[in-house]
Amino acid sequence: MLDGETSRLQYREIDGVLYVSGVSRERDPGTGAMLIEVEQLEETVYSVNVLVDLLGEDGKTVIGQESWSFPYALVGDRWVFTDFRLVY
Repeated sequence: MLDGETSRLQYREIDGVLYVSGVSRERDPGTGAMLIEVEQLEETVYSVNVLVDLLGEDGKTVIGQESWSFPYALVGDRWVFTDFRLVY
């Protein structure tokens, strides 16, 4: 999906399957466990759903959760995130 020349390739489609490389930035120390699920909404529309535990000052106690959904669809001949934002 990226040209690989100006940035590190992070996503690649091989034989109709999307692959992703490892995390490209350090994890926020205020977050704990993360659950990522992919939900099929239509034949060519998916949602990548992320749920993250928020940790207290001790770095261990879960004090809340945050969740995000990122729609992913086949647009023309390419799979793209149709609404993607950086999550801190």
